[in-house]
Amino acid sequence: DYVGLRLLPRENAALPCEVDAKCDNLHSDQSRSACLIVVDGTYYCSGNLINNTSEDGTPYVLTASHCLFADYANPPIDASMAETSVFFFNYETPYCYSDIQGSLEQSVSGATVKACNTQRDMLLLELSEMPPVDYRTYYAGWNATDDISAPAYCFHHPAGDMKRISVENDLPYTSSFCTLVFKSKSHWKIYRWDSGVTEGGSSGSGLFDGNNRLIGALSGGASTCATTGDDDFYKLKTAWSPNFWEEENLEPWLDPKSTGSLLMDGVDPYVHPCVRLSNMTDDDSWLPDAASANGYAAGHNSNGYVTYAERFQIEGEALLYGVYFIPYLGRYSTESAIQLKIYSGDSCPTDLLFSQ
Repeated sequence: DYVGLRLLPRENAALPCEVDAKCDNLHSDQSRSACLIVVDGTYYCSGNLINNTSEDGTPYVLTASHCLFADYANPPIDASMAETSVFFFNYETPYCYSDIQGSLEQSVSGATVKACNTQRDMLLLELSEMPPVDYRTYYAGWNATDDISAPAYCFHHPAGDMKRISVENDLPYTSSFCTLVFKSKSHWKIYRWDSGVTEGGSSGSGLFDGNNRLIGALSGGASTCATTGDDDFYKLKTAWSPNFWEEENLEPWLDPKSTGSLLMDGVDPYVHPCVRLSNMTDDDSWLPDAASANGYAAGHNSNGYVTYAERFQIEGEALLYGVYFIPYLGRYSTESAIQLKIYSGDSCPTDLLFSQ
């Protein structure tokens, strides 16, 4: 991709009424299940990692079958496009409305089609590998019944931009959508979003109910900033039947233990999950202050500070996978290197463990 032959995630492409995922503090686990899909290097979709009754970490991604339609409008799908797609996790701004570009480092290339039902718009993919522990992914729970609760919400990547959240406080209701392609009464309808909307690129994003379980995924709609609806998500229930072949049925993949359950909670797939340590609070000002009375210190300031330390406490041993920090763009940013040092110690840095 040296000369940009393939499509890449975008920045500042979403509509202005979209809401940053980081502005939501209630559904952080569900947010970690969401991913941006660059389909065959050509266009964008969204999806979610989804749990199964074996809870064995199989990296299934639930999205929409129309994301792989061969002619971009009508079935059948072109399964080979899944093999050449790239899945980006945690592509989001680090703070609510911070206008800071998210990281593109956490990606998985390639997937295979496990189940597809084009009459319901259902598509279940299996990634080529399990996302590494430091991606901090979450496998979402699901509800394959009509017994759902409000509010409903979805995490998505509109226009291939960083992750957003849309919320509807009223209960979705059964609807028919694009009946020339999809079965009637096979969708959940969001009449009007209370915050956020969806766009191209949001297709396939999972709809969660008030119990934080996936109940469907986005087929399409007509929401804009001026008219915040309506949008239609196919129902998991309509793609869950013992009468379907397993290639077009969610049941054999999401219930491999044949429990008969139609409800499943989400799970962190790692026994020893990776966590992000931070001393930032939601009401902190992350912008540096020259006098250092408020905010975080910068290298060039009236106090002459050139070194700043953060202290974290852990119990026992831990493996550090990486450090994520945002250097402030200042007058001399291009002239001075930033040096990172990691120390152990009690009340102050004592033993140097690493320097870069």
